Amino acid sequence: MSRSDRFSHGIVRAAGGAGALGAGLVGVGEALHLWRAVGLGLGEGLGTLLYAAGLHGLFGFGGGLALGLVAQAFFRLGALAGLITLRRVGAAACALALFSGGIVVGTFRLQRDTALEGGSALGVALVVSLVLAFLVALFASWLIDRAGGYLGEGLLATSVLALIAGRLVLVPGMDPAMPSSSGSEERPNVIMVVVDTLRIDATGPYGAAHTGGVSPTPNLDRFAAEGLVFERMYANSTWTRPSMASLFTSRIPSGHGAVKQEDPLHHDLPHLAKAFSEAGYATAAVVTNVNLAPDFGFDMGFDAYRYFGPTRPLGATGPAVRLSLINVVRLLQERLTSRLAPERFYGEAPVITRDALELVDGLEAGGPFFLWAHYMDPHDPYFRRPYDGYGIARVRTPNPPAEWAHEMRELYDADVGYWDEHFGRLLDGLDERGLLDSSVVLVTSDHGEEFFEHGGWWHGETCHDVVSRVPLIVRLPGGAGGGHRDRRLAQIIDVAPTLLSSARLPVPEGMSGRDLLGADDDGADRVVVMEEDHGGMVLSGVVWDRYKLIRAEPDNPRGFPELQLFDLERDPGEETNIADTEPRLVEQLIELLERRLAGEPAAPPASERRTVDVDAALEEDLRSLGYIQ
Repeated sequence: MSRSDRFSHGIVRAAGGAGALGAGLVGVGEALHLWRAVGLGLGEGLGTLLYAAGLHGLFGFGGGLALGLVAQAFFRLGALAGLITLRRVGAAACALALFSGGIVVGTFRLQRDTALEGGSALGVALVVSLVLAFLVALFASWLIDRAGGYLGEGLLATSVLALIAGRLVLVPGMDPAMPSSSGSEERPNVIMVVVDTLRIDATGPYGAAHTGGVSPTPNLDRFAAEGLVFERMYANSTWTRPSMASLFTSRIPSGHGAVKQEDPLHHDLPHLAKAFSEAGYATAAVVTNVNLAPDFGFDMGFDAYRYFGPTRPLGATGPAVRLSLINVVRLLQERLTSRLAPERFYGEAPVITRDALELVDGLEAGGPFFLWAHYMDPHDPYFRRPYDGYGIARVRTPNPPAEWAHEMRELYDADVGYWDEHFGRLLDGLDERGLLDSSVVLVTSDHGEEFFEHGGWWHGETCHDVVSRVPLIVRLPGGAGGGHRDRRLAQIIDVAPTLLSSARLPVPEGMSGRDLLGADDDGADRVVVMEEDHGGMVLSGVVWDRYKLIRAEPDNPRGFPELQLFDLERDPGEETNIADTEPRLVEQLIELLERRLAGEPAAPPASERRTVDVDAALEEDLRSLGYIQ
């Protein structure tokens, strides 16, 4: 190879290495900022730093390579003679990588982490990046002079190794070893299956049927045939965070305080998983809704807590999902492709079933266990099944036209059927392990879904039955009492006392629900209370006997009357508001509601409740499911 050819190739290699150097320093700078700002531990901080340096370095190497090829072409054509040198091309590649990376990352971080808005943030990032690019370019030219043609190979290898090392450090570790149970072997295992966003009228046990009378949920049907079906089960709130907090604490939302986007579960509240753990049960969970991320305290009381959040581009995990480059790539991915991938939103049913059975295999040897499996498939986006990339997502179309209702409901029903298929595999897996008949298995949901029945979509903004009534089916060991249907009112705060009592464990003080399996009453005094504070809608509701009352704030975004009263027997679709014609009944239900709210144990004072810092990554995960607009 001639000296000219060696020089020509050296330009490309030097430019690639210099680009990797400049971009890698941008990654290191952002990772150090996150390490300090978020308070990462040594392992997470080091892993994020290595991952960021390697990822940015690879992007910079590619950019530098492109610039080097352009310079090489000019050199071979004899253009710009005397101006093209290794040091100059390398310095330019390094400066360009650091400057462009600094502008993107700097603007992103200044807008996210400070009060600076668009123009101001861009100006600060521009000035700082310009100064740093000049200084680092000088260093790069000196380094090229010393390292020669080996700079490119060396920094490329360094970037790859840093990326691999950072990725390995950030991969979530294995679940901790399960403790041996000190509980009695006669106590049953307890398995709680929660199906996010499951309407009762989408399931066979509650009357749903496809054309020809075929049930859309054959596996849930066979489960219900051996279980107790509660026909009038209500959620105490109609979006995930407060509803699941009510399930675990057995308190209505005003009694636990986890009602807004930044509210986690308070550690001092009575808690279902803690009660099982303190009684000697091994406890494990596999969940996938971002509202149940460990950030919000739902891992409390669990020995193992597997959370499948939305996947991030470029293999980012852990704190690395906060990096600007990851979020920029994700945004481009969302904007430039119409294909919706389920893993961008949640872990699908096969993943939840697989991990639930893996956890069971690790739990059963230690004695009785409590397992929670949370599925997300009925939640939007609604995907066409078999999956072909098509779907309708709240994040893309928050206010669909009314004529979409039929298609959206068909897609939703298909997703329910997809969940049911994998629920069947969970049941088969439990049966194969000899665990189905030795366990209490409960299936419920956190809320339903609205398909323009009351002029709106999705959930969290009304207390109507389409979003507040949910399935509740309990299968006792051996299928005892299977096929019984209970018409008495039930609510999600009843789940914890029911499961604890079924395991012959005491119900912790401060839980407000009742044991649905042991209550010997006719249901006449049962009152369901619902509370909502989401999307600008502040609501409270009460169900008693055959009536439901809903109170809304004046001038609410949905335009609901301040008082709505429905006769659920005569008007199950809640289409006729009879509040004006039944003033005495309205007064009676308001009194019931106020008395129930006043009798609820108080939530921890606001001064004692922490809030979650919803960082860029968590915010984008919430946004992907429409919880933040």
